[in-house]
Amino acid sequence: MKRVYSDQLADVQKYLGYSNRRSNFAEFQKIVKTEILRNLETPSHFSLVSEIFSREEKNPSVPIKSDQKIALKLYKWSKGKSKKERPKPSDIHDIAGVTVVCNYPSDTDEVAELLKDKFRSNLLGISKVTFRDPNTTKGYRAYHAIATGKGKFNGITCEIQIKTSLTMSWGAKTHDLTYKPLGEIDHRLNLYMEKLTNVALILDEQSEILKSLIFEAWQMDEERRDAARLELILGVKTSGAQQVDELVELISTQSTELSVSSLADNIHDEILQKIEDCKNDMGCSKDLCRVAVLYALSRKFGDRNDWAIEQIDHWHDFVEGDEDLENEVLSFRSIASMVLGEYEEAIETGREVLSRAEKKGDGSLAKANLAYFLSEAFFHRAFDESSGAGELVTEVTDDCAAESLSFLDEIDVDQIKDEAKRFRVEDTIGAVLITCSQEEEHIRRGLEICKAALSRAVGTEWEEASKVFFSLHEKRAFRRLIAFK
Repeated sequence: MKRVYSDQLADVQKYLGYSNRRSNFAEFQKIVKTEILRNLETPSHFSLVSEIFSREEKNPSVPIKSDQKIALKLYKWSKGKSKKERPKPSDIHDIAGVTVVCNYPSDTDEVAELLKDKFRSNLLGISKVTFRDPNTTKGYRAYHAIATGKGKFNGITCEIQIKTSLTMSWGAKTHDLTYKPLGEIDHRLNLYMEKLTNVALILDEQSEILKSLIFEAWQMDEERRDAARLELILGVKTSGAQQVDELVELISTQSTELSVSSLADNIHDEILQKIEDCKNDMGCSKDLCRVAVLYALSRKFGDRNDWAIEQIDHWHDFVEGDEDLENEVLSFRSIASMVLGEYEEAIETGREVLSRAEKKGDGSLAKANLAYFLSEAFFHRAFDESSGAGELVTEVTDDCAAESLSFLDEIDVDQIKDEAKRFRVEDTIGAVLITCSQEEEHIRRGLEICKAALSRAVGTEWEEASKVFFSLHEKRAFRRLIAFK
């Protein structure tokens, strides 16, 4: 089965594979960093920058923007456009990237001005220095610019982002303001200094609050992944296949090492080989796909997500022609994509699942799942983007929330005969209300629905996972409700 951006991915790989472009992009971003530092080597500019790094320095395993991310961006940009109007890989200006970090907004202004009007280099030029206004980008404040190579690097571009430490979402403390006068200070200046000191203290407190919110977001995401792991383990454990159970045990016991170790380490080769052995012995199956997703979830960097989805696609190829099994595969694929944070993939596959279910007159479960995928996409785009949770997407954010809520009135819970699926659909309805509603009473109602669903899970094998998900619902509801105070 094709990924939603398979056509674009093929174009990207062809583009980067031609004439050594992939390594040229990686090399060019190093030159961009060096040239920026060289231009900052003046007394008035040197202190403006606290840190500067390239994509490769941030994540050595992915030295430039990944093929999948480039393809996904092209896919999003191509929606609603004719074939002639669709963008090409060469239109993506941030395949290479360099980030300049400053301590204060005014410093970013000066660095941006330098790049715009005073930057000199024989190796590259800088253009399109634009300001991202926090009033229109949900709190994201930065300058973006494009470096274009010359000579050997002709046609190669690199995005430059200039932002403060706070915008980098690390909750960095504001540097102390110091002033050492040579003589007596005018009393009026003392008053100003006192006010500035108070402002610095307020900023310090606010930065700590920001840091707490960011870590809370990371913690919530980690708890969501833990809950997903628990559900996957429960699903696999019911299979009774010893080889599969042993794989689950290996991934679970080695989760700490798996999360941060290099993909070149032996433990990863061991797991991949065991999965391949199981596939040879048992064929493609839902259990093996659960194991693949469980393994991908163990990675903090999401660098096994595409591989895991490919395993599900192999399963789809394996059962092609059996409509019932195809529907099962697609349903699992949509849920797995959501669990892995691949929201675009989850939504598009969820639409296919719904289309097939409606033909059979049984769409409530599919609608509930699609509503959940849309609500998660809305939440992470609307509230987590300025905290570093991926690329900023604003034009479709509110549409996700509206469409998600529109499904709720169409879901017939009584149509779902399986008791376990029923209380989980009810939990989904509550979660969507918490995430997408713009009215306090609806958010509170959503939390009550989730609480009722949890009570029905007590005594079942899903009780523990349901408790973890309810904890997430509570935190998200609180986060939403404080906005009304």
